[in-house]
Amino acid sequence: MAFKFREEVVGKRFLCVRGTSKPKLSKVSEWEWKAGVIRASSHDDTRNYEISVLVEYDGLHWTKREWVKVHDGSFVIFIVEKTLYWAERDNPEKPSRRLLWPVLSFKLIVDKVNLSASKVRPIEFLGDCLLTFLDEKDLQLHPVSY
Repeated sequence: MAFKFREEVVGKRFLCVRGTSKPKLSKVSEWEWKAGVIRASSHDDTRNYEISVLVEYDGLHWTKREWVKVHDGSFVIFIVEKTLYWAERDNPEKPSRRLLWPVLSFKLIVDKVNLSASKVRPIEFLGDCLLTFLDEKDLQLHPVSY
């Protein structure tokens, strides 16, 4: 059963890769990924080619945040938090043990590398924001109760 996710992007995490050349999809983990939080948006519809978002990058002081035009051609990929899943990872306290951990999955906004055709998905573990890439079959939907 699929659950509706919040379409509004303000307050959500994002991942992006800038560049003019198309990186190799087979080396997705080696791309220069940047991550952070969207603080404001000029439009609600991410398909609007005029949309600009105020981004605050992880690891930078908040005064370094900037407005970026999502569809101006400077991004090869721009993805925004979509929903929660469970994924297996090493236990941070006991690396010899594996456990299920909540992860964020992402919605493609700009995809010039055809990541949508790949079964590998970028995901981010909650808590430490560890970015990794997993086959979509390794993700388990996070249960939602009302």
